[in-house]
Amino acid sequence: MSKIIVLSGFSGAGKDSIAKELKRRFGFAAPVSHTTRRPRDGEVQGVDYIFVSEDMFLEMEKDGAFIETTCYCGNHYGTSKAEIDQILGNGHDIVMVLDFEGAMAIRKLYPHDAVLVFVSANPTELHKRLVGRGGMTEDEINERLSRLPREAATAKEYDYLLDNIDLPESVGLVCSILKAEHMKAESRYDELYRMFSTVGNDGKQKYNTKEEQKT
Repeated sequence: MSKIIVLSGFSGAGKDSIAKELKRRFGFAAPVSHTTRRPRDGEVQGVDYIFVSEDMFLEMEKDGAFIETTCYCGNHYGTSKAEIDQILGNGHDIVMVLDFEGAMAIRKLYPHDAVLVFVSANPTELHKRLVGRGGMTEDEINERLSRLPREAATAKEYDYLLDNIDLPESVGLVCSILKAEHMKAESRYDELYRMFSTVGNDGKQKYNTKEEQKT
């Protein structure tokens, strides 16, 4: 069963960096979110985000194209449900970066597939990373930092809390989380039952028909 790893947390905690490494090194799939914010240095249209005008975004939202939408610091973000369903149907694990409302929406719609991870770092490091990121005014940085207490209060709703001190270590921890989730009984029960439900007392597989034996 494929899983949806949802990364949420503070601005500057490194959610996007973790997600990029999971995609680059381990082949995680990711639906490309739509957003109305301006691209940052190095971001590529259709790869990092699908950058659209506010009018186009609102029209798509009206048509029901998004599984969830949010407005963060005056910018709209949305995730396509059709793309998520297609990726899961192809058997791929997904990594997504979402805010609290988006994470809860994914959990509600995919209760057996969603794994929610809250990514954190200490306040001094968060400020340093936001300044070093570039492309934001001091007012925008202060706005993001002012949200820390409210965002911290949501952390208890997540499955895992991850302190992103070292990027390679954090990526490895998320991979370990995924492996553990794949080993949970509810994830593997159907597979296990199919394998052993037709085993006889002699330990051999029983077949009801010749056609089943061929398969």
